[in-house]
Amino acid sequence: MQDENFTKYYPAASDEMVHMLGLTVPKPPQDSLPKQTTEEVSASLEIPKPAEYESLPITSSSEPATNEVDADNSILKNIPSLQEKAPALVQVGKILLAVLPYVVVFAIGAIVYYAFLANPANRPQFFQSFAKKEPDPIVTKQKTFATLQKNNQGDFVAWINSYYYTVTDASLVGMNYVAPNKLTNFENYLLKINPKTNDVMHTGKTDAENVLAGIDPATGTSLADWQRDIVAQYFDSAAITQRFGGVVAPATVLPTVAGTRTVLMPRGEPADSVSAQTIAVATLTPTPTPVPTKTPVVAVPVVVPTVRPTTQNPSNCSDNTLQINTSIPGRLEVPSIGVNVPIIWSTSTNNFDADLKTGVVHYPCTPLPGDVGTSYISGHSSNYAWVHADYNKVFARINELANGTTFKITVVGKDGKDIRLFYVVQEQKVFEPSDQAQFINTAQSRVALSTCWPINSTKQRRVAYGVLNRTER
Repeated sequence: MQDENFTKYYPAASDEMVHMLGLTVPKPPQDSLPKQTTEEVSASLEIPKPAEYESLPITSSSEPATNEVDADNSILKNIPSLQEKAPALVQVGKILLAVLPYVVVFAIGAIVYYAFLANPANRPQFFQSFAKKEPDPIVTKQKTFATLQKNNQGDFVAWINSYYYTVTDASLVGMNYVAPNKLTNFENYLLKINPKTNDVMHTGKTDAENVLAGIDPATGTSLADWQRDIVAQYFDSAAITQRFGGVVAPATVLPTVAGTRTVLMPRGEPADSVSAQTIAVATLTPTPTPVPTKTPVVAVPVVVPTVRPTTQNPSNCSDNTLQINTSIPGRLEVPSIGVNVPIIWSTSTNNFDADLKTGVVHYPCTPLPGDVGTSYISGHSSNYAWVHADYNKVFARINELANGTTFKITVVGKDGKDIRLFYVVQEQKVFEPSDQAQFINTAQSRVALSTCWPINSTKQRRVAYGVLNRTER
């Protein structure tokens, strides 16, 4: 049941609303508010239309509520910087907050890069695997050299066989065997240098040192252009320098001429042949004046000239300066040790056992007496007890040959006349049986008198070297 005397009281409006509308409504105490009906309240308020808001005067009131609002506004007016700057600061703050994650990520990335990636040594293997790697010039040169060896294997065998008649150790004639001149056999092959010689011009340096200095070991003059090109293209100067215990030069000593050409290596020809078949081995720099060739070639050819070695060519070992008739035995006389023995010009190592029964033997295809190089003559110092021969101990006293001792070799020329060659002992050396250094040639004409040593043993070889002093006819 509703009380008919119940009356609802409504406040006319809040102080703010009253102030905004320009109304002055005193705020009665809470306990003295007059009781008004809804209709009475609505009738007592005359709310102006919106169009009339601008013309309404704003009056201040001395009432407490109005004074409180005015006081608040006056405080805000006294700090206009906050009213004006607050929105701008908020915007700047929002921008900074939005950009901050990106700045942090960039800073972290920069720290990681400069700490770990800027220096290649600090790069993890994972990142380095993605980096473009420049080819190592030494590795590239080694690969090219290996390919060249493979392509010229047959020709190399034919070439090396022109210097060695027989070996007990196959490695001695291998491509990578380091010859006495400190170049490998294959390096000697490429430059057409006798692998059994060293310092024939008496420069006091190995052939390898001269080659790296741009000097032809055989002539003492500058390397030919084709030789320079080969050294620059294929030779590992650091490895060669280590062989003779030198210091690696800081700069290249073999400059090349600008441009390109194809260097052509000789194929399958004898060591003293002047012709050559061709095989392209590399693109190198051109020589100013290419050497013509009769064989068909590709690109701009330069045929590597073939130099006749100081050893004899197997196809014609009887050729020699003195025109010796090798069908007639020569004679060796060494008075100081009582030797006077025939020299048999052996044509094959297979005949040695039989030939040594009739004298001392000249190794086939080493220089003949009188020619430049080492003429190698061998005789017994002892023999098996069951072998009976006149010359089993012909060189048993070879160790008594002192430097300066003289000996004589007599040969018969093709004209039938005797030729006498006088030698002076220069030195003695002992070698392992397979050591090819005992056959090494020099620019001199000399004879090597060799025998097994010690007596009653084949363990080593004792060799006495005599240099040609004069020749008589």
